[in-house]
Amino acid sequence: MVFYFTATGNCLYAARHFSDAPVSIPQVMRGTQRQFSDDAIGIVCPVYAGEPPKMVKQFLRESSFQTNYFYFILACAQNCPQKAIGLSIADKIPRRATAIPISLYRRSSTQTEIHKRSVFT
Repeated sequence: MVFYFTATGNCLYAARHFSDAPVSIPQVMRGTQRQFSDDAIGIVCPVYAGEPPKMVKQFLRESSFQTNYFYFILACAQNCPQKAIGLSIADKIPRRATAIPISLYRRSSTQTEIHKRSVFT
């Protein structure tokens, strides 16, 4: 299960590399379901001013996740800060969560390359 937040479409593009049917965080937030269970759960979102968007942080605070593997794909233009997940949501993130910062470079209006910069836990 992969959840995504996107303003430009780049994070949806990235989310589709990890799931055939990624789930929109804004659509989930309009509903009432906040409990999710799967073998692996991922969050794909951009980094705004060193943090995930407010809606992503709200989604993480208000949701409950049952999974053996929880990961983040953090999209940024250049230098992706490793502290982008932020302390304000640290208590909602499983201890074994993995964050994968990526950079999205747009070469043309139809091509975007995904570059994995580093992995940290």
